[in-house]
Formats: sequence, C-alpha cells, structure tokens
Amino acid sequence: MFQIRQAKESDIRDLVDLDDECFHTYYYEKTKFSKSDFQAYLCCKKSILLVATRDSRLVAYVAGTVRTSRLRSIAHLDSIAVSSIDRRKGIGSQLLHLFIQEAKQRACLMVLLEVAKANKEGLDFFSKRGLCKIADLPEYYGRGLDGVLMGLSI
Repeated sequence: MFQIRQAKESDIRDLVDLDDECFHTYYYEKTKFSKSDFQAYLCCKKSILLVATRDSRLVAYVAGTVRTSRLRSIAHLDSIAVSSIDRRKGIGSQLLHLFIQEAKQRACLMVLLEVAKANKEGLDFFSKRGLCKIADLPEYYGRGLDGVLMGLSI
C-alpha cells in the first residue's frame, strides 16, 4: 500500500535518485532536478511537492508551482515520476489527482504542463486523465526535441 504525504528535507537524496532513474531519456537529460532544485521546492510556499512511499521507501513524486497574476492563479506541474517497478499501479494517477486538488485549494483555475512529443507514454497518461493539448512547442527540449503544452481547467 502506498502512503502519500508532503515531501520533507530527509527525502531529497531519494528524490534525486528517483529523478535520475526516471529521466534518463535523451529528451529529459537537461531538465532533471538536482538536490538544490528539490530544496527550492521545499522552501517555496508557492511550491507543491508530494511524495509516495511504500514500505518506507520513496517510490514517486509530483512537483509543481503556483503562479499568480492579478487576474488568476495557475498551477504548473513541473515533474511527476514513479519508480519503474511501481508503475501501472495507480500511484501516478493518485499523485496527479492530489496535485490538482491542491491547486484547487490554492484557487488555481488551470493546471499546465509540458511533455516531450517523443514521450508517447507521458502524452497518453495525461490525455487519459483529462489534460488537453494546447500547443506544440518547437524545440522546447533542445534542437529537434519538440514539446507539447497541455492543460486542464479546474
């Protein structure tokens, strides 16, 4: 059984290790999170950083930020990762759902994210959970590595 909670300082090493495991694909190599990136999420009140554990082992996370303008707040999902042995068990869906709920509690009107066009599994995951393609992002991940902007009104 999975437990989901707010991330804490003692999770950082495991978060970096999980990020390395999940984002070794060429199109995400430049966007992997570092120790200081995760520390910044922990320190910023506008951040959302949730982790999932199983048997006291960190197996997944979701990270994002709330961006507020005069007119509206938008939650930006920066990353979601599930360890390879724990995929297809519903934990990614649960984390995404809780991220959206947290965004609603913070008065956000929309969730936005980017996915590499080459990441068919990721595009399919988000599409099946109600996120829609908003725009193509040419060379978003570097030369010849296009992205897709996806969103969900909440």
